[in-house]
Amino acid sequence: ADEVQTGLGRTGDFYAYQYEEGVEPDLVCVAKALSGGYVPVGATLGKDWIFKKVYSSMDRVLVHSASFGSNAQAMAAGLAVLSVMEEEGTVARARRIGDLLSGRLKELVPRYELLHEIRGRGLMIGIEFGRPSSLGLRGRWTMLQAARKGLFAQMVVVPLLQRHRILTQVSGDHLEVIKLIPPLVVDEADVDRFVTAFTAVMDEAHGGGGLMWDFGKTLVRQAVAQR
Repeated sequence: ADEVQTGLGRTGDFYAYQYEEGVEPDLVCVAKALSGGYVPVGATLGKDWIFKKVYSSMDRVLVHSASFGSNAQAMAAGLAVLSVMEEEGTVARARRIGDLLSGRLKELVPRYELLHEIRGRGLMIGIEFGRPSSLGLRGRWTMLQAARKGLFAQMVVVPLLQRHRILTQVSGDHLEVIKLIPPLVVDEADVDRFVTAFTAVMDEAHGGGGLMWDFGKTLVRQAVAQR
């Protein structure tokens, strides 16, 4: 199980695989949040029988090694992060705040025809956009899609950063989905701030004009020029 991004509370469980009934991986890879961003650190967790087969005798102690493995600073940071997460209930907090943020965003889906779905677990949330129903917006959407799929999501990401100082990211190439992976320490005030900013951006997008769609035309020109 690759839990480098999804592990250590990100999805509201300590590991994302815990959502799936009956799933019991033999190996689990973790990193990123393991040091709280203080120092690069990663770990591979394995079942006892695997460890014993790999390191079965003294002449196999170096069967696998790493140049920077097991350094004291990274190990100390990892232990400190695990201690703080347990003391402060970080995993439960991620689930609670994530449910709150997802719920607030889902309330906006009926309001905006360009907004199609909110999905995710804990504080790993995807916002998907899709083809609108009204004629005016449908024409603008088709223009963007003809140039390059994923441009509308970029139109949302840029004003969120430039006007509201909120950093988001398109979840992949040619996808109309942006992902939210905020720090696990965000609170209700941060949820309010994001929903307010996102609402303002979507209001402008559905207005059919203004700076946001001017930026969309710029993206179209750039996409066409790169073909």
